[in-house]
Amino acid sequence: MESVVTVPKEIIGHFTFAPQEVLTDPWLIEQRKWALRKALALGNLYRHKVMITYHLCDRTVQRVVTTVWAVTDRYVTLKGGRIIPVHAICEVEL
Repeated sequence: MESVVTVPKEIIGHFTFAPQEVLTDPWLIEQRKWALRKALALGNLYRHKVMITYHLCDRTVQRVVTTVWAVTDRYVTLKGGRIIPVHAICEVEL
């Protein structure tokens, strides 16, 4: 994997995310769903931070360490109201 830059959550709204699904394996997509649901529970119950790695439209990879506040089928809402599309997320570290 190319180098991954860790960015503060406050600047996430300034990026354009990958337009297509970044994971090709259906099992990995299910694992991501599970990890996002667990991150949501940890964030809401314990204010626990997780590391989310995602792709931008120019194929660069970035990471943010933050609290997950909401998860839908299409988007993840982070502390501070920042939103990342689920299809752009390649990894969630709890």
